[in-house]
Amino acid sequence: MLQKLKKIDFIVVTVLVMLMIISITSLYSATKDTKWDGYHVNMMIFYIVGFLAFFGMSLLDYRLLMKNALYIYLGGLALLVFVMFFGAEINGSKGWINLGFTSLQPAEMFKLVLIIFLTFVLIRKNKPQLSFIRDVIPVGLVAFIPFVLVMAINDLGNALSYVIILFGLLWIGNVKITHALIGFVLMAGTPSAEYRPTSIIMTKFRHS
Repeated sequence: MLQKLKKIDFIVVTVLVMLMIISITSLYSATKDTKWDGYHVNMMIFYIVGFLAFFGMSLLDYRLLMKNALYIYLGGLALLVFVMFFGAEINGSKGWINLGFTSLQPAEMFKLVLIIFLTFVLIRKNKPQLSFIRDVIPVGLVAFIPFVLVMAINDLGNALSYVIILFGLLWIGNVKITHALIGFVLMAGTPSAEYRPTSIIMTKFRHS
């Protein structure tokens, strides 16, 4: 365990701690004597939980994640489907699970799920350069499915973050720039092509 802790880049940890201090201080200053006064305490708790998760993941054997990547991905998709029908609506997005003492946003959590599963897929391919038909399209579909599900619950921000994750990992996987541009154009047209009909279907379901 100590050996794994020694491998952590503590420069990154220091930067994260500095960002935490700045964000909490700014939030305290902005919310003092308002109805959101005290929200900085909640943010501090979130940061503590995040750092615990950070160090916990650092100690975890990544091979265990790779071994169960498919199940993690399917579980994440199941949560996204769940909130489409039974999620609580917060800030215009029907993508939250109300646990009483707090709320979870599966779309936010799915970012990590997508990174794990895309890494698993790219490792299995193990090619010096990815081909468009056999590699880029199948990998793109892995991100396209949650992208559509999250667009259906009116969460464009998280949906676009999946696109960024996809192209970041494709770049690491040595995708051709022309192939990446083609994929970007296709994904860019998805919000207008997919969001409206999916939203209509969901609206009809809720009012049936």
